[in-house]
Amino acid sequence: MPGTQVDWTYRKPDRARRAQAAPPVAPVPPGIDLLRRIWDPLTMTVRNRADRPSPGEAFARLVSIMDRLREPGGCPWDREQTFASLRRYLVEEAAEALEALDREDWPHFSEELGDLLLQIVFHGRMGAEAGLFDIVDIVEGISDKMTRRHPHVFGAGHAATAEEVHRNWERLKAAEKGGEQEEHPLGRLPPDLSSLQKAQKTGARAGATGFDWPDAAAVLRKVQEEMGELQAEMDAAPETPERRARMEEELGDVLFALGQLARHLDLDADRALNRGVLKFRDRYARMVRMLEGEGRSLEGMSDEQMEAAWQRAKRLHAQGKSGVGSVLPDEYPGKG
Repeated sequence: MPGTQVDWTYRKPDRARRAQAAPPVAPVPPGIDLLRRIWDPLTMTVRNRADRPSPGEAFARLVSIMDRLREPGGCPWDREQTFASLRRYLVEEAAEALEALDREDWPHFSEELGDLLLQIVFHGRMGAEAGLFDIVDIVEGISDKMTRRHPHVFGAGHAATAEEVHRNWERLKAAEKGGEQEEHPLGRLPPDLSSLQKAQKTGARAGATGFDWPDAAAVLRKVQEEMGELQAEMDAAPETPERRARMEEELGDVLFALGQLARHLDLDADRALNRGVLKFRDRYARMVRMLEGEGRSLEGMSDEQMEAAWQRAKRLHAQGKSGVGSVLPDEYPGKG
């Protein structure tokens, strides 16, 4: 379908196809080696790739490219986009950047951050067209906020520890809101956060008021307590909808407590879980391929045989890489 093709082209841009979508503007002069030089169609200038621009010049070039794409005679696909149609890409590009980060694939991470930055510039351009805001409002807004919220760096404030910085941040944030009431004492939770992220953010906000466990050991004891309550519900009889609802509630308490344990250990629970998922997928794929190479499969294997195969896959996993950053390539067809 044409729509599907457009989406794919946008997410993984085919520059040749993208160029054909709009009238040619300032084509690359013949004889320019694009592996070594950069042609800027907006200024019609050429520079060596080794001659890096300043951050401001690089950002201005991206903004100018987006302006050209949205102007009359620009790209038909870019010109028809709206805030609503681009919403999914904000989430997708952020997720793809996180995936590359978890794999420690730094070149790909850089590329995905660029895709995410493009979304910000795209929305800035559309905001300017609608008379709502522009890219300068976005950049100046966050610059002003960072200056206000760091008086210990840019003013006469004082903060010797990260905890003091966090308390000052929350205090200044509340003051900037002018005393307006939040819907909830712990503030609003963005709906697109994962459940583990919501758990950690909620615990952190409560902790900022002093309502928290003293240390990670105390949280671990709470995890064990919640596990015991879950076990009690699992052992209860008979099987009823009410019992299942109680098990779900107790499981939720366990997961919430694990999120707080991660917070006290200064770990990202969502990232830790994602790395665990990637590790399992890698080991499982290694196990299946190992068995296929031996002319066997998981079907019909005993528990003991599957456990032995899993342990072999774990050893291969450990020998094949030093972390979870090098999952099997064909697990991620979008990597290229």
